[in-house]
Amino acid sequence: MECDIDEIESRYDDLCQASDLVKKYRDTEPDESDEEMRKFNSDVTKTLRKFRSAISTLNAEKVEQCLQVHGDALDGNDEDDKFVRHFRGLLKKKVCENF
Repeated sequence: MECDIDEIESRYDDLCQASDLVKKYRDTEPDESDEEMRKFNSDVTKTLRKFRSAISTLNAEKVEQCLQVHGDALDGNDEDDKFVRHFRGLLKKKVCENF
């Protein structure tokens, strides 16, 4: 199951990034006759709906517990990317110590 979660997360991120890219493209190139881009956007949107539907079926109580554990970890701040930022801080400190 853990492997499936990683795979779902990776593919969901891919879809979200593709959706963002299409939106940026359409903002700069508002050509409504671009059928190829419209079809691609439609495929991304339909696939995202399926992913979001599947993700929403997760046990709400367990999801809330995960969010709580994440919020309580490290410094207690509930911020996005706090583990990555903490790791980078540790790494930066290690690199500085070695020089």
